[in-house]
Amino acid sequence: MLSDEFQKHEARLSAAEKRTQDFDDLQNELAGRDNTGRMQRFLGGDRDGASIRKDRNKRSQAQISALEAMMLADPEYTALYNEVFGQLRQAEIATDEALLAAEQELDVLLENAARLPDGRIVFRNQNGDVVTQYGESVDTDLAAEIKWPPEAPTYQEYLEEREQIDALRRYQVEVLGDARDRLSDENNPLEKDELEQMQQDIQSGLDKTAAKEIEATPAPKQDYESTADIGLPKLGG
Repeated sequence: MLSDEFQKHEARLSAAEKRTQDFDDLQNELAGRDNTGRMQRFLGGDRDGASIRKDRNKRSQAQISALEAMMLADPEYTALYNEVFGQLRQAEIATDEALLAAEQELDVLLENAARLPDGRIVFRNQNGDVVTQYGESVDTDLAAEIKWPPEAPTYQEYLEEREQIDALRRYQVEVLGDARDRLSDENNPLEKDELEQMQQDIQSGLDKTAAKEIEATPAPKQDYESTADIGLPKLGG
């Protein structure tokens, strides 16, 4: 039976996938790429790729975004931006997988835990005292009535699993979420040194929270387009 935590995770994953798809669709429309198999969603459904490219080529330098201007001026910046964006997407996938695995392990741990007559889950801590999953002390007489399952986890094991989940969620929101917001802000683009720092922050967080999953996650294919084709390089993917 799926836990509430798992269902919440599925909802978060669905929302994250929608934000990613919206961003990708917008970039495809801006670039005049019409290979998505979907109707134009942001720039008008009656415009084909050729007309969008034509309109983009007519725009003056003052009308393009600050990010596009930086990418036009510096091919190395474009390559670095796309590299970071690809790293971000790989990290998002790995973190989602790591969070799902951790939540499933927590479900198993709780199923194997001992319970009081009123249904509250309890553990033995490192001192041998009995506490609930919220750290509340259990009366000695009441603790004496507990029937301990053979594979009952300790309170420390429970805390470690909770800390892993909390760390993944913080990384997901504070590092990956912030990185996607900053990379998607075309009017306030990151400088090269900021992109490089973002790379380090993403990798550092992965090493601490989802190293196994990142090793098993294929890196997104980098697909750089010629500026001669669409007037501007690809803005992430």
